[in-house]
Amino acid sequence: MHKHFDYREGFTVDTEAKYGEKFPYVDYGTAPIDPKRYYDPAQVDIEWEKMWTKTWLLAGFASDVPNVGDYFKFDIGRASIIVVRTRPDELKAFHNVCAHRANTLVTSDFGTVGKCFHCSFHGWEYDLDGNLIKIRDEEIFRPELISHRPGLTEVKLDLWGNFVCVNMDDNCGSLADFLGDIPKHLAGFHLDRFRPYRDDELWWDANWKTAMEAFIEFYHADDVHPEVLGSTETYRMQYDVLPNGHGRMIIPIGLPREYEDGDKISEADQQMLGIWGGTPDDYPEYDLSGRDFKKALTETKRGWAAKNGIDFTQLSDGQVTDDWNYSLFPNVTFNIFADVIMLQRWFPHPTDPEKSRYNAITCAIPVPDKNYKIWDINNFGPEAKGPMNFDGTVRPPRDRHENWEDFGYVLNQDIVLVPEVQKGLKSPGFKGFLPGEAEIRIRHYLAELDRVIAK
Repeated sequence: MHKHFDYREGFTVDTEAKYGEKFPYVDYGTAPIDPKRYYDPAQVDIEWEKMWTKTWLLAGFASDVPNVGDYFKFDIGRASIIVVRTRPDELKAFHNVCAHRANTLVTSDFGTVGKCFHCSFHGWEYDLDGNLIKIRDEEIFRPELISHRPGLTEVKLDLWGNFVCVNMDDNCGSLADFLGDIPKHLAGFHLDRFRPYRDDELWWDANWKTAMEAFIEFYHADDVHPEVLGSTETYRMQYDVLPNGHGRMIIPIGLPREYEDGDKISEADQQMLGIWGGTPDDYPEYDLSGRDFKKALTETKRGWAAKNGIDFTQLSDGQVTDDWNYSLFPNVTFNIFADVIMLQRWFPHPTDPEKSRYNAITCAIPVPDKNYKIWDINNFGPEAKGPMNFDGTVRPPRDRHENWEDFGYVLNQDIVLVPEVQKGLKSPGFKGFLPGEAEIRIRHYLAELDRVIAK
């Protein structure tokens, strides 16, 4: 017997949270999604010219360039961009290319250049504001060739707290308009206080859209992530579509799928309290095999935060325990927990529509407790522990992996599956994607992509 489900109403997960209300339903119809958009070479050029070079992109963290002269490199498709701290209170972004012969200026992910960028090919130099300040053997150039003093090409840059965003379109709208109310939604999490502790990257055999779409729905969890089912809701979730192609899903943590009174929380799942310094023995009056477990989890996390001087007071109980997953158009998702965040990005291959680059950066709040091990959500579960004595002052390197197992078992499960989906796209037996209402964010961001391309 089929259960009744009103797709226009959906589920509202956290009625106590500020900005937790369900967004109005948007009907994107039921037409199959054409698989060609995931492998047609012409799509690469269209997306690059019409979308990637004309939208706001999350490039990195301002905290990664704390001192004047510090920079990080942001590679996206056919472009490479330098973000540099030019003054204590100013960041700028430039295309990472010398104006002389197109040599790449910086090749490291992170670094410092002191007072200028030096081209390793012919020695031209540019100050931190992108001005050309030295042409080696300038007398051998005809004056009319260089009289305009060709400097670095600047890229628009703006900040959302600690997040650095760039836009290659000089005529773009503001970042504030692009983000809409999302910064307000997440203000209670104080995202500025999070710092990276893992930075993992790999190339895989899938279009960037094929890959990202596996992370903006949780309909796949029952089959792909069985380990999380004992403590994670996968059916009664809240899916929202936001303006400008952004989206949200709220995944309740602390009770199993479709929990009903009489269902049992396993002893193994109860041990998750230990991540934040609690034990089942702390709650003798609670039935931790039932609904009381989520109450205990919430109280344990709030106690841990208070002990470490971390403010959770602006968060609802649901925000303390649950996964508030936001997606930013076109290629970013945030798995936001009260104490850890996973930032994921998907990047197009410059020419091949069936390859893409995947980057997962896991962040946590630095704590004074030297014995605390961060909850590593790449692996989830009570034994998923990250680094100890994390103070957020040392930026981890970007680890480029050949072996998908290095990502942790939860991400491994997706990484293995996504290329198989890409393979099936060209099958003569496949007529197009048939996304259900739990996959509404897919139709939503594709509609925004089509709108942007049609401009």
